[in-house]
Amino acid sequence: MPDTKFHSFRVEAVVLRHADYGEADRMLTLYTRQFGKLRIRYYEIRLLDHLGFRPQLFQCANCGREIKPEDQFFSFSAGGVICPRCGQGLPNVHKISVEALRYLRHFQRSSYADATRARSAPDVQQEVETLMQGYFTYLLERELNTPGFLKKIKS
Repeated sequence: MPDTKFHSFRVEAVVLRHADYGEADRMLTLYTRQFGKLRIRYYEIRLLDHLGFRPQLFQCANCGREIKPEDQFFSFSAGGVICPRCGQGLPNVHKISVEALRYLRHFQRSSYADATRARSAPDVQQEVETLMQGYFTYLLERELNTPGFLKKIKS
């Protein structure tokens, strides 16, 4: 039996103990103050892709036109970005800034190593988090427990 070394990581009073589990180790970084949200968003985008619910981020999910570098809308029911022309007056669409769209696009087309280099302002991270939670809630037809749990840990 191999000698297993256990490590402890303390982050804001949360102690995580683990052995080396390869790829699963990366999930334990979700609780780091600086990089947590980044890595969560990367795994969410990859999960959606593998499940067949990859959000459409490069063309309008309504008319198919190429998305231009301007603020857009996001539709959970259409599964992606809606151009300003189509989004005006549509019910249940949510605004998405150019910065948030760039952030999500980067995760969709980048490797894990490249994605970890992405940096964005806290307000962009919050916008992306809100959109992703809404999209997951729409797809699952129920709210997730994990976001609430993570908020409790932070406070």
